[in-house]
Amino acid sequence: MRQSLLNPLRVCGRLCCALVVCAVFAGAAMQVSAQANQWVWMGGGSTYNPVQGEFGTQGVPSAAHVPDIRAGAISWTDRSGSFWLFGGGNYSTLGLANTHNNDLWKYDPATNQWTWMSGSNTNAPGVYGVQGVAAADNAPGSRESGAAWTDVDGNLWLYGGRGFDAQGFIGTLDDLWKFDVARGVWTWMGGDSHLADNSKRACSQPSYGTLGVPSTANTPGGRMRGGAWTGADGTFWLFGGGGCDGILNDLWKYEPTSGMWTWMGGSATANDTGRYGTLGAASSSNVPAARLNVASWTDKQGRFWLFGGDGVGADGLRGYLNDLWAYDPGKHEWTWMSGSSSVGTENCYHPGLMCARSGVYGKLGQFAAGNVPGGREGSMGAVDASGDLLLFGGRNNPSEAINKMNDLWAFNIGTRQWAWISGSNVFECVTKDAGGACQLGGQRGVYGTLGAGAAITMPGSRDSGLSWSDKDGNFWIFGGEAVDKSGVNAPLNDLWVYQQLAPTFTLASDSNALTISAGGHGTVALTITPKNGFAAAVTFSCAGLPAGTTCSFAPSSVTPAGSAVKTQLTITSSASAAASAQAANHGHVVRPLLPLVALGLVGFFWLGGRRRGRLWLQAVLLLGLLASVTACGSGATAKSSGPTPPPQPPPTQPTVATVTITAASGSLNQATTLTLTVTH
Repeated sequence: MRQSLLNPLRVCGRLCCALVVCAVFAGAAMQVSAQANQWVWMGGGSTYNPVQGEFGTQGVPSAAHVPDIRAGAISWTDRSGSFWLFGGGNYSTLGLANTHNNDLWKYDPATNQWTWMSGSNTNAPGVYGVQGVAAADNAPGSRESGAAWTDVDGNLWLYGGRGFDAQGFIGTLDDLWKFDVARGVWTWMGGDSHLADNSKRACSQPSYGTLGVPSTANTPGGRMRGGAWTGADGTFWLFGGGGCDGILNDLWKYEPTSGMWTWMGGSATANDTGRYGTLGAASSSNVPAARLNVASWTDKQGRFWLFGGDGVGADGLRGYLNDLWAYDPGKHEWTWMSGSSSVGTENCYHPGLMCARSGVYGKLGQFAAGNVPGGREGSMGAVDASGDLLLFGGRNNPSEAINKMNDLWAFNIGTRQWAWISGSNVFECVTKDAGGACQLGGQRGVYGTLGAGAAITMPGSRDSGLSWSDKDGNFWIFGGEAVDKSGVNAPLNDLWVYQQLAPTFTLASDSNALTISAGGHGTVALTITPKNGFAAAVTFSCAGLPAGTTCSFAPSSVTPAGSAVKTQLTITSSASAAASAQAANHGHVVRPLLPLVALGLVGFFWLGGRRRGRLWLQAVLLLGLLASVTACGSGATAKSSGPTPPPQPPPTQPTVATVTITAASGSLNQATTLTLTVTH
């Protein structure tokens, strides 16, 4: 009997709990939280040491292995994200290296381990074997400053540079080599195995053929420090550099499947001043001036880019350039994108000789139309995760001194603007001569703790190092002729990574709740704050609005330019929404449970016998419960006397909703939520 009494009571309690619901909403801005961009010293020495390398066992990776000091090495990045380097030189004085390497190394960023893969000797002659035939004994001669490409199968190719031929003669080479990554063997693919003589100017002469026509007889000839790119179709491209008779601006294409070179543009004579055309306008008649030791990139659209170098301006004066160019291999058009067409009259080695324009740095981390790096050669470059072109370091020679940089720049292809994002914008005198005149200007390396980044860690100023971007868009540099932590200017083997955060933004509101009346409106201010150089348009939208309400933004789109920008969100409720809410509540004054009462009574009198007594008490309880619930639902109030008034609608409850506000820019999306209350 007791259990029978409790069952309907439990049902009643559960029903009442289900009819009473409360919800609390809160909004907060969603933001990316990460460390600021910073440099991390990952390996190698912090000071100059001519015997600092550790080869280990060939083919075996180890955290203890590291290439020795070098500048002007040749490098690749393979499809797995590993980094490769070959050769380079150990400078004992300024100028060309007097000790060259022919060792090949592989670095895995995921494990931070180097592997010695091939070669070992300094100043080693080339072992050419049979042209086109791979062999375990084959190896390019020791060299520096050659060109490099990766083919569609992941094999590594190199061309030319200054180094040793098969006889051990040193000069400017035109030999072409392929390294089969899977088999670990070299193949001599073309060019000369022997230099014509053993003079300091020994060089393999070019053969241009007809412009635009491939031929097995064509060859770019001996050259060093040119620009190199791999096309989307797997072709290899080569621009300028130092040739047999001077500096060049010729453009070449090599087709690996046919083994033929094609002269694609530029001049067949040295020291050409180029044709700049109109800044920002592509043309088939445009061509950069002759130069060597440039920085080069391939962007995500397959265009080729180059910056600066030691070259000839449009006015015919030689010096350090700061112009930026883009080449479209599909249209065969060059575009002068940024910088000056001449070397100017500033920062000259002697008046009118080897001048370099000063950089315009602007504000750290901010893109601006007037920003531009100064004239330089030997810079390092890579493309980051957002598609920006990164440029690091380089050198020029004002007042018979050497100026080296450790500044890091980013060029936004969409806005065509530069931003200085790291490093120093001033030169400090690192060493002086006996008379007190500055011999070397730049910045010492600040190494910190190996593997641990900090705000103050920074590579020393340098040129002729290696650089690449990993799969996460981090920027890496290795070695080069650099200023170590003690102020010595020499080749190093230090390895650094700049852990860059992609440009992004945050979204925040000045309130996370808004109350409006039906038929009215309310506003909330939203703030977009750019991060990591973000400077693109942002649009807005709303989701989760209750019926009868709309949202709008003023302005509907914002573009931050180095600082936070705002827009105003307005949410409007129509008058019809209030009327609908009143009608819905008035229609709720019904007594739907009364038929159930009658049905229960009929069932009770139909039942008989011994069960009827027990059911009497349950019937009384159920009738009381149904009557009270029905009265509650109608909103009626008991009266002691007088006529019963007509049913009245209850006070209309407010509408509460969680509204999601989204700010979007391309693939980037940030959101915040707002608790909206509409009173009726």
